Amino acid sequence: MKKLIVIIALLLCAALPSIAQKNKGLLFEISGKGLAKASYIFGTFHIVCREDMLPLDKLTALVNSSEQTIMEIDMDDPAELQAMVAGTQSSNGKPLSELLSPEKYKKVDEVVREYLGVPVDTMKTMKPSLIGIRILTSPKAIGCEDPSGYDLSILRSSIIARKPVIGLETVAFQSKVLEEKPIDKQAEDLYKSSLKPAKYINDLKTMMVIYKEQDVDKLARFTAKDMKKNKELATALIDDRNRSWIPKIERAIADRPAFIAVGAGHLGGKNGVLNLLRKAGYTVKPIQV
Repeated sequence: MKKLIVIIALLLCAALPSIAQKNKGLLFEISGKGLAKASYIFGTFHIVCREDMLPLDKLTALVNSSEQTIMEIDMDDPAELQAMVAGTQSSNGKPLSELLSPEKYKKVDEVVREYLGVPVDTMKTMKPSLIGIRILTSPKAIGCEDPSGYDLSILRSSIIARKPVIGLETVAFQSKVLEEKPIDKQAEDLYKSSLKPAKYINDLKTMMVIYKEQDVDKLARFTAKDMKKNKELATALIDDRNRSWIPKIERAIADRPAFIAVGAGHLGGKNGVLNLLRKAGYTVKPIQV
């Protein structure tokens, strides 16, 4: 299940300065290629304990100085928020109880009750992959009662500063990508993860530690082993989306400077957004947070 929130591995380059040096950070300035003003891109972590969050002062200042905010989806659009709720449901209409044997369903129910405090019947029509993500990012799993995230903080700053928010894709598109993995395979993966939830939770905690080190390439390398086993899913979730974002980002920042916030898992690596922007002719350099 963690495959839905992590990225494909990085292929390091031997040239100096290395990609690793260029990508050491979470916040990056985008300049060159005729831009009148620089734009900035920040790698977020969608769910994190408040006490583990990096200081937001610099991010808020950059949001205020930019003329627009670009995110994976337009979280300021009520229609997109409504679609987000609808997109959690399985498209084939089959409840989880019909996708798993009674024994497997019982095991999933035990884990859902342990980490979410409710029976799995309350979310029986939800996409199995999303049930897994809810377990993985639950307060009990990540170790804090009131988890937060950078995305909502950046959105809040944008709304307060009255900056327009632009989405790189829609919720409907994201839902379609998630369904690249068949529902029955999602259900089986949910069961397998329920056999050893501590392993996946520990992996996520390790990712949080790496994130705080502000090294998007190291984050990519950490997730490489799992993603290698499902190259088609990795391509759909990461590579294809990254490539589709570049022309949209280019059009937006050509008109006016932007603050861009996307998952940190999309930044690093050969096919990461940072490298793709450099290939497109921009100068991309890290800014200390």
